[in-house]
Amino acid sequence: MFSGIITDIGIVSVLNKDTDDWKVEIKTVLDANKISIGDSISCDGICLTVIEISHDSFIAQISSETRRVTNVNYWDLGYKVNLEKSLRVGDLLNGHFVQGHVDCHTEVSKIEKDGDSHKIRFILPKQLNQYITYKCSITINGISLTVNKVSKTFFEVNIVPHTWDNTNLSHISIGSRVNVEVDLIARYLEKLYTK
Repeated sequence: MFSGIITDIGIVSVLNKDTDDWKVEIKTVLDANKISIGDSISCDGICLTVIEISHDSFIAQISSETRRVTNVNYWDLGYKVNLEKSLRVGDLLNGHFVQGHVDCHTEVSKIEKDGDSHKIRFILPKQLNQYITYKCSITINGISLTVNKVSKTFFEVNIVPHTWDNTNLSHISIGSRVNVEVDLIARYLEKLYTK
């Protein structure tokens, strides 16, 4: 479980696609002494399991299911990845509950400066239409955000300067693919009321 508050922007330094389960090495300033084999780390919102650690990086495997659902097929060497270690009991929940179970990836359709902030518009995937409403929580590339505008074809978020400067959103452009995870409460409520 995560909170959607990014603590580092890692860099993809190795991406091995030679096996069914790809291996990715991500350079990070996260303290290696506080990372253990088997730990879960949110990488652009994807819950990945650490299988190796060095002093300035960690390695994780990427399954075929993860490749099917997320934006990892667009990653390359040098790709900047939002990172967050999993929550511990007693940690502050400054964002919202994020599972790291990405629902799908979607495309950036518009980026607009709005004073010191930025508005980013995304194409609304049809399968997420019932979960995304005005002022709901949403996770984009692992970042806890609030939907400020929604229509039948798009949704929009506002990015404050701190988030812009401390996540990989400042590196995206129109056409970039981002990971989306809807609010888990909305997902469970929908299941409850459609029985």
